[in-house]
Amino acid sequence: MKANGNNLKKIMNNHSNWILSLGKTGILADFNGSNLDEANLEMANLPFAKFHLASLKNANLSGVNFRQAELLHVKLSNAKLDGADLEGANIAEGDFSFSKCTGANFCDVNLEGANFEGANLVNANFTRAILRGAKFEGADLSFSEIVDANLEGANFKGAKLEATNFGGTNLDKANFEETSLKVLNID
Repeated sequence: MKANGNNLKKIMNNHSNWILSLGKTGILADFNGSNLDEANLEMANLPFAKFHLASLKNANLSGVNFRQAELLHVKLSNAKLDGADLEGANIAEGDFSFSKCTGANFCDVNLEGANFEGANLVNANFTRAILRGAKFEGADLSFSEIVDANLEGANFKGAKLEATNFGGTNLDKANFEETSLKVLNID
């Protein structure tokens, strides 16, 4: 079932039933290719949902549960993801440019080639995330945890990294040109 303004509530209800019944009833939410720009999905429970090539620009996704969700090539520019839980999700090539992700959980997430240009990622957690080739130009990663992650070839040009923890992280070929590096932890 594809999402649009008319059946969004029905998809969410079917997905809730699918989660609660462990897949025996209800329907897994499929937002593949959907335009959900400016949608308000605050605190939505969407683990395992499908969002391939979906657009969620300017959407309110604060506190949303995207655990293990498939968000390949999703457009999240200017979205609000404060406190969102994306643990274990696949968000390769996702566009988070200028989004607000304070306190978001990106543990064990595939974010290869993701774009975080100008994003607010204060207190975000990227533990064990795959961030090869990710773009963080002008992003604020202050007080974030980027532990045991793979940042090979990532670009942090002009990023703010105050008290950011990079312990055990692969920083091979990462670009830190013009970054603000205050109280940085790199083991």
